[in-house]
Amino acid sequence: MYSAGIKAKKATIAVLAVILAVMLGTTFISSAVSAYGATVDYYEVKIGNSTFATVATEAEAKEIIEGAKEYFLRDVEDAQNVAVDPVMTINPRTFRLKTDTLPEVATDTEEVIDELVAGRTLVSEYTIQTGDTMEQVTGMLGCTEAEVIEQNEQVTADNLEPGVQVRYEKVVPYIEVSLDQFVEREEEIPFNTVYEETEELLVGEEQVKQEGTNGLKKVTDKQCLVNGEVVSTEVFAEEVVTEPVDKIILKGTKEPEPEPEPETETATTTTNNGGGSNDGSNGGSSGGSSGGSSGGGSTEPPAGADAQAVINYALQFVGNPYVWGGTSLTNGCDCSGFIYRVFQDCGYSGVPRVGVEYVYPRVSASELRPGDVTVYGTHYALYIGNGMEVSAVNEAQGIRVHPMYYSNSAFVCGVRIIP
Repeated sequence: MYSAGIKAKKATIAVLAVILAVMLGTTFISSAVSAYGATVDYYEVKIGNSTFATVATEAEAKEIIEGAKEYFLRDVEDAQNVAVDPVMTINPRTFRLKTDTLPEVATDTEEVIDELVAGRTLVSEYTIQTGDTMEQVTGMLGCTEAEVIEQNEQVTADNLEPGVQVRYEKVVPYIEVSLDQFVEREEEIPFNTVYEETEELLVGEEQVKQEGTNGLKKVTDKQCLVNGEVVSTEVFAEEVVTEPVDKIILKGTKEPEPEPEPETETATTTTNNGGGSNDGSNGGSSGGSSGGSSGGGSTEPPAGADAQAVINYALQFVGNPYVWGGTSLTNGCDCSGFIYRVFQDCGYSGVPRVGVEYVYPRVSASELRPGDVTVYGTHYALYIGNGMEVSAVNEAQGIRVHPMYYSNSAFVCGVRIIP
């Protein structure tokens, strides 16, 4: 009995020893694995496939991404279609303390955001070679001539010294935050000018029946912004607030009644030493009076008149009166009546009373030659050369010679009646 009890105790002790040894061995192995395999978790802020920063917590990574986006959205009230290129993502990563190279962990998220939105500076350098042109230099650096000169004081377009090193720095953004915004503005709608014909006015007369008024519309522009800068604008919608009111001008269609030609313009026969002429001259020479004109010389229209003959004929009537709607070179005419009567008398039957610029070829001011008609907004004249012309100016001045552009209205064109 005693022996059996002792054996039983020894057996129990042996079993306990084995269990204890196993437990101690397991603990030792576990501790060794734990010490060898210790890890730490960090969060990478990635731009595309590149790691921009590493932080300790996911919350810090989110703060950096959102902070960068908000920087470019700070002045936009209603941003739409916001996109970031390249895409920014968060990548959780576990590092082994014993075997991995640990990254530099950012502790100030504001500094990371400032660096991210500021962009990176890229530097290009090029050494000028013999024979280089500015175009070649800018092509190598990828910039403009103005940027090269601004950043390199020793370089000009005319001074490309071989051996000089040219440097160009530019800031390139890490990300591009694009968005759409809608901006409202007001814009005037210009009124139209329409013409109404009336027999209450003579041909060539105009009268304002109704003044025009601009309208108003609201315009919504769709703007595309990249990193806070507007890169494109297009009209998204328009709403008319006030319709424009047309300006209406009455245009006369009534032809003036023809005036009987006065006797002073009818050729008369005078006698001089048994011979005579019908132009009031002495023996066919110049020097006679011409029916009230102050120019002197014959009033008889020249046969087969060329430009100088037409000019000479017209100049005979300088000093005669201006009469609105008239076509008499002696008793009175207006500016278009003067042109009409001079050319009709000289054999150019196709010249109309008004609108000569719609019948004959037009020429510019630089192409004018003597004998052409000059057309202003509301005035006609006969160009006589050297920047001078003759016309029926107004009631106060009558028919007179004056410089070009004497009329208060703008020059429209010249008209070539005489080939």
